[in-house]
Amino acid sequence: MASAESWLPRGALFSTVNSVCSRSSRETPIAIIPGLGDNTIAAAQCEKTASAIASNQPDPTRQTPVIDCSISQCGITQIDNNFLNRRFSTFHNGMLLFMTDLAGKSGFSFARKTNRMDKKRALELFDDDNIIQRGHFYCISGGRGPNGCPFHVPFTFHFQTREYFFKKECIVEHNHALSANIVDGVLFKKFDSELSIEEKDSILELSPFVSIGALRRILRNLWPNIGFDSSLLYRLKAKGKLRAFGSDKDAINSFMQKGQEIQATSGIFDVRFDQSMKIEEVFVQTSSMASYAKAYGDFTILDGTFCITMYDLVLMLFSNVDGLYKTTISGFVLSPAERSESVVRASHRFSLAEENTVLMTDQASAFATAAIQLKKTHLLCLHHFRTGMFSAHGGMSQDIRIKWMQDCSDLMFKCFQSSSVLDIKFEQIKSYFSRYPTASKFLKGLWDHRHSTCATFTSQYFTAGHVSSQRAESNNSRIKENGQFKKELSTYNLAQLLDHILAIVREQDMKARQEIKSYIKSGAEWE
Repeated sequence: MASAESWLPRGALFSTVNSVCSRSSRETPIAIIPGLGDNTIAAAQCEKTASAIASNQPDPTRQTPVIDCSISQCGITQIDNNFLNRRFSTFHNGMLLFMTDLAGKSGFSFARKTNRMDKKRALELFDDDNIIQRGHFYCISGGRGPNGCPFHVPFTFHFQTREYFFKKECIVEHNHALSANIVDGVLFKKFDSELSIEEKDSILELSPFVSIGALRRILRNLWPNIGFDSSLLYRLKAKGKLRAFGSDKDAINSFMQKGQEIQATSGIFDVRFDQSMKIEEVFVQTSSMASYAKAYGDFTILDGTFCITMYDLVLMLFSNVDGLYKTTISGFVLSPAERSESVVRASHRFSLAEENTVLMTDQASAFATAAIQLKKTHLLCLHHFRTGMFSAHGGMSQDIRIKWMQDCSDLMFKCFQSSSVLDIKFEQIKSYFSRYPTASKFLKGLWDHRHSTCATFTSQYFTAGHVSSQRAESNNSRIKENGQFKKELSTYNLAQLLDHILAIVREQDMKARQEIKSYIKSGAEWE
């Protein structure tokens, strides 16, 4: 193991120790020095060394290397023929990779300053007009300016051999302690300059569309022995978004362009603006969505979901059940709130406004108002009533709780002989559970909505065998990827959201085609 003394000048050694130890005694650093097992001892030695330098006495820890840097760690320990004779056929995949590996294993960060080759000559040699001809690498770990790190490695391109090489004027000393950013065999990278071209391109391409956590998991799978600093990933994510969407973080131009593409294929893309030219409402229905709406519009499910973009907009999904009994997205609306006028306008635009058809929603008042205006049969999702049923049995004994669950289930799901029989059953249950306030409150709510919730009334309408809007909830779950994507969605702009939903629609179409093909191959028939 070669010590720093074999390659670091005495002045640079003192400068290194002084830079590490020149703080006040109450802020004594715990220096992390390669080759020293006990960092506390290292800090103590730094204090002694600084004191000795100040009094012009011999360094008491001179026999202990301040920096322990071997060839295996750094690749070089001095300017020699092995270093100067290195040749690289390319800059990015050759010389830059070498310097990145050198810096990572040594424990310093570097940057580069380069000059481009003449475009005409670059095209002749490389068939590319963006080629680096010469430049230099410099260390940024020891600061910049007159007191910065002296590490300086110039390079150039040899036109006869068509190779890159290091020039003789190299300075490989550092005026600061080196500490390789390696933990458990994982090399951590903090600056753009430390990344390979493949690593940087992958991050720039993926980061605009995934969360930092998801990006980190992808990178860990691609490069298990490399770690990426969070600040580096956030910086590159910002650059990636700029490259993907331009300088407009809202990507309105991209959003409108995608809308024009939908319109060009016979789809619907309507955008309404308020007086301040802020987007107030968006209707989207592709041509494939429209085919589902026109064929299966006798039963429509409508549900709203929040926190799906960086804006304060609600996503309202229109869904229908196709001939395969699959729930398909047949259109969607973005608006500031669940508004009845938006639902009415969208229903007409999406060919879902036929009277006397079934509309199933939750208890939002806007949906009930819209159903009345559209003259539709309005049924309520039973999901929230079932949840209320479970939460209303507080204070009941085990036996009474079982009876409560059974009686409420009968009211909602059993078809009684007539409405009068249902009324009698209601009165009996209300009387039996009258001493339980929460149960009484639940029963009152169920009674008020009995015509749109109880099977005695709703069983006469076609609902594809469903008594709740769980199908719509499943579409919301697909958009939020079972909740795992919810946080990331809240950072999306409109262009990203549109891409995301259209990808889900394309997937639903492909699955339907695959299922139909399998039925045809097996000889299945439809009645």
